[in-house]
Amino acid sequence: MQITDWISLAIVNEASDLHLVEGQPPRVRIQGKMELLAEEQVEGKMIWSFLAAHKKVIRDRELDFAFQFDEIRLRVHAYRLQTGVGLAIRLFPRDIPSPEELRLPEALLSLSQKKQGILLVTGPTGSGKSTTLAALLELKNQTSSSLIITLEDPIEYTHRSQQSLVIQRQIGLDTDSYQSGVQAALRQDPDVLMIGELREPEAVRAALYAAEAGRLVMATMHAARAAQAIQRIIHQFPAEEQTLIRTQLSMSLLGIAAQRLFPGNGYNNQIAAFEVLVNTRAVQHLIRAEQIHQIDSIMQAGQQVGMQTMDMAVQALMKSKEVERAAVKEEWLLSHG
Repeated sequence: MQITDWISLAIVNEASDLHLVEGQPPRVRIQGKMELLAEEQVEGKMIWSFLAAHKKVIRDRELDFAFQFDEIRLRVHAYRLQTGVGLAIRLFPRDIPSPEELRLPEALLSLSQKKQGILLVTGPTGSGKSTTLAALLELKNQTSSSLIITLEDPIEYTHRSQQSLVIQRQIGLDTDSYQSGVQAALRQDPDVLMIGELREPEAVRAALYAAEAGRLVMATMHAARAAQAIQRIIHQFPAEEQTLIRTQLSMSLLGIAAQRLFPGNGYNNQIAAFEVLVNTRAVQHLIRAEQIHQIDSIMQAGQQVGMQTMDMAVQALMKSKEVERAAVKEEWLLSHG
């Protein structure tokens, strides 16, 4: 078999990820669990031929790119390892799910309709951050007359202009960096700016600058909880800059949705639990006063404005009939040691 055959098989099985490691049989992730896809071992020459067909070369031991396959968007991470070479392929749904399908909280939808500020979607790898952000952008695309510019590395979901004009740019291909991309985007007078991931100080500075310039900025981060995301943003900067960053963030932040996937009752069905932080005056004060550890208390008391902690979200999931209660409880307890 060729790699494209395994990709097709992964699509048929509704897998979220395909893992190909030289000398190992191919494996897929279905409903969060790793499963064997075939008995045949992956040969290194298969991977090299696949990369050559896409005109890609692993120059620095790792490589990331995206491509389209049978109307499915794929994100590829190619890497060297001790025994050869490997591919980790993320498969994105053909259609962008609606907010209703994803069960996005009303507070998150409300924040996404604001005109100015920063809205963060956070969570661990594979938690569905990109899908949530794509759904929010597509809602904006279909319901408002806006100019939407995305900066992604790489582009994962393709948005076709509807009520809005959507311009998608890829870091390294269409612009050099998030910082240069934001600077260029602001010259185009966008209403909404999506920054794929805030993983470096330059990207954070660019997001803060764009929000202060009157734009709605949506972005993702690798952080399991809202408070952790705030700390991670601030600690990207040297100590002498952190007071300024705290002030800017307290003024620009709209809110944070931290998400995590749990097994649902149906086949290949995962349901997200959302922690929601809304940047109220009390939260602004905690950010400026370096009292991030108190944010959970604010979320617990902030249900009236749509806030909830991850613990509250998980408890609500376990009371519903949409998830495997025992599996959710076990997974949640294990993650808490």
